[in-house]
Amino acid sequence: MNNERLYLIMKDDLYGYMNRAGEVVIEPQYREAYGFNDEGVAWVNKDFRWIILHQDGKEYYPPHVHVFHDVFSDGLCSVLINGKYGFVDKWGKIAIKPEFDFAFNFSEGLAQVLKGSTNYKYLPGEDMLLGFINKSGSLVIDYKFSDGYKFTEGLASVTEDKLAGYIDKTGEYVIEPKFEAGLEFSEGFAVIKEGELFGYIDKTGNIQIKPQFWSADGFSEGLAAVFHNNKRKIGFINKEGEFVIKPKFNRANKFQEGYAPVLHRKKAGYIYKNGKFSFPPKYNYVSDMVDGLGFYSKRRNIWEIFPERESGYIDMDNNKIRIRKQKIDKINDQQTFENRSKNVNHNQSLGIIIHHSFISGFLGPFASFIIIY
Repeated sequence: MNNERLYLIMKDDLYGYMNRAGEVVIEPQYREAYGFNDEGVAWVNKDFRWIILHQDGKEYYPPHVHVFHDVFSDGLCSVLINGKYGFVDKWGKIAIKPEFDFAFNFSEGLAQVLKGSTNYKYLPGEDMLLGFINKSGSLVIDYKFSDGYKFTEGLASVTEDKLAGYIDKTGEYVIEPKFEAGLEFSEGFAVIKEGELFGYIDKTGNIQIKPQFWSADGFSEGLAAVFHNNKRKIGFINKEGEFVIKPKFNRANKFQEGYAPVLHRKKAGYIYKNGKFSFPPKYNYVSDMVDGLGFYSKRRNIWEIFPERESGYIDMDNNKIRIRKQKIDKINDQQTFENRSKNVNHNQSLGIIIHHSFISGFLGPFASFIIIY
């Protein structure tokens, strides 16, 4: 399989894929499509049926899928078949039979599954219980939590009796439930909530950065975006809790590959880890950086049609910025796949900063981008 990352394109209302050089690799032919993940697998809609596409262009037909998570993880993907969730592999074969009310994708060999979820959706509530299964489909951590996040760095945040703690893969508490909320571990730290403020703990449960922020994101490349209470702006802190990039942004996402997309004075651009802009912010939307490539748009509203407003790629090649301009004729709103931030894989494809907002300490979902070819 070709390991070169491919990017979505659109022509005559059909989706295909191009390589980094802009060459068409898979001709536009699909009614709907998602970006390839790191395993080289993507969901596409062909002839009103969702199928699995590999980067070499081969198609695989799973059973008729009605609802699914848009990305494979650990080689499997959660799907809804005949009213129950199970898992298919990247060749479309059923790997775990559908028998769950809801199921999230795997992470570190385990997946959250729900009992009591209705309408085929994840709706936290008193009647819903969460547990974990292994890749053989066996329930290894019993249904007893009212909420829970995927495993990262060997631990998972779970909620029991309205308090969040952290369990290991045997289901035993490593950090007893005592927080109002807890997010996933990243680089040895996890965001927790006490009262109305957010801070950070280490893997022993000790608070390393005291709760003091209105909201906070996980660490990436040694820095984390936080919302400063007084200045009402977003800046970046180090693991000592010190601001290394002063709060001045309206929106910001994690650093990836040395760049962070930010919104400053209503214009979006990229900053380095010293807080300086790689170039003056001048776009309405920019994406996460993936393999040195970012997406930009000058459109005022990503859902409206502005053929005269350019969009394209920003190519950070050896710190030399190259802009590849393309006119946008249409963007398909079906590319939005809303999900809780705990299950979004931001590396699956480039994502435009549009719904990115700090709400109750959680980063909002991204919409996938489409380049009109």
